[in-house]
Amino acid sequence: MDKAKKMLYAYKFLLKETGGVKIRLEGNSMFPTLTNGQVVSVYPIVDDINNSDIVLFIRKEMLILHRVIKQYNNRIILKGDNEDEINVVSRDNIIARYSNCEITDNSNKVIKTVCDNSIIMFIIDNGILEKIKL
Repeated sequence: MDKAKKMLYAYKFLLKETGGVKIRLEGNSMFPTLTNGQVVSVYPIVDDINNSDIVLFIRKEMLILHRVIKQYNNRIILKGDNEDEINVVSRDNIIARYSNCEITDNSNKVIKTVCDNSIIMFIIDNGILEKIKL
């Protein structure tokens, strides 16, 4: 299994275990809606994805948070609010949905799972997902 697929599996597992996590954003692709360094909450997707939702997905082994522009069949077109480039991904590659409802759990945790004979470890520091070790 390649690294991106392991990441997808691992993050979906993490969200199932926790019900949602806080992540720290890097970059300005969603400016002015979301800003570099901002801590945001993401939750597992339990219902339909709608146009204008902000969702988390993996591109080139990086987590990306972008807005849903359009959907057709099982494909979703995404774009950062501050970018011209679009991304087309499968519905299965969407990991989570952003919400402005803040997660209030500020605990420290280590969550582990096994994927393809590899241990995957998430480190949550002060309630914020800080590291993943594949």
